[in-house]
Amino acid sequence: MAKAAIISSKNLPERVRLDATGRYGAGVDTLICRDLTHDGRIDMAASVNSGGTAGIEAWVAFRVTNNRWKMIFHRTGLYKALIRYLAGDIVETDPVYKARDPVCCPTGGFDHQRFHWRVRRFVVVRTWHTARS
Repeated sequence: MAKAAIISSKNLPERVRLDATGRYGAGVDTLICRDLTHDGRIDMAASVNSGGTAGIEAWVAFRVTNNRWKMIFHRTGLYKALIRYLAGDIVETDPVYKARDPVCCPTGGFDHQRFHWRVRRFVVVRTWHTARS
């Protein structure tokens, strides 16, 4: 379901849609099926892996409308991001690279953003930084 919804979305960059197909080791990575919009129905969030060094390059959220998955949010242009579910919200974690860090090893810690559904959209309700993910 997530793969088909991402591929068919007209609001996502072509690269993200192509990577969601699973070519060259890319594909849908983390899948979260929970009530993210707090309406009593299951919604879906999914991250898209580039299949290369960029790792997770995007994540999207969908809700069911008229028996179809409708995209309600997306974040693209990410680099090695992670998403997780936390008490009704989505937390995005992004590595912080210092100037001379190799791709494998960010030394600047991690930035986190907590996304919460409020009325008709996701909003960032908290940001923080940690030394470890």
